[in-house]
Amino acid sequence: MRVAPAPSRTFTVGRQCQNSLYATVFDDTTGHPVTSTIAAISQQLRDIADLGLWTLGAVETDANLTALAQLRHQISELELRHAHHADRLSLGAAAGAADTAAWWANTTHQTKRDTKRRAALAAMLDLDHAPVRDAMAAGRGRRFHEKHQRIALHVRDKHCTALGCEWPAALCHVHHNTPWSRGGKTSVNDGRLLCPRHHSYAHSPKYEMKTVKNGRVVFSRT
Repeated sequence: MRVAPAPSRTFTVGRQCQNSLYATVFDDTTGHPVTSTIAAISQQLRDIADLGLWTLGAVETDANLTALAQLRHQISELELRHAHHADRLSLGAAAGAADTAAWWANTTHQTKRDTKRRAALAAMLDLDHAPVRDAMAAGRGRRFHEKHQRIALHVRDKHCTALGCEWPAALCHVHHNTPWSRGGKTSVNDGRLLCPRHHSYAHSPKYEMKTVKNGRVVFSRT
């Protein structure tokens, strides 16, 4: 979907600094096409960042939500591929970090626990690209998560994602973050592992589920 350029406007100092940062990284037009594409998409998204959505109709909004979900999956896959390539290049060691996961966590302000999980998923994506990619991006085509999706979730989550619960992944259920009945996707990005007890809480009107730090969830009585 082609994005039209936004009307000209005055940027804040922070936005100018951000644009300068991108310019220093991406202004070489002879670079890799992936780098050029990332730069173009980043610029287009910055151009529309301040545009209001009040003129969007229902049909466009519906189509945009679907397209944005697909874009999120594509960007997530590309990020994981870059992370695994960074490991091949030993960028962590070159920066003096303990490993690539530690370097990635520090560079992108994530927790090391999260980057270790995502690095493991990136390795799976590299070894068996098509099935893992399809598992990450799968949507409304099926109700239940399939084998490759469950494997990816086991690698990422390790155990039940309820805060303080370490029920093993092999005994957990896969839960849709956005309920299937409300248009949720059967994908890795929109799924999580929950033990049988916490999965029952997630579907009970007596409990409210809230996402907290590190992607964990907590339950409270309504």
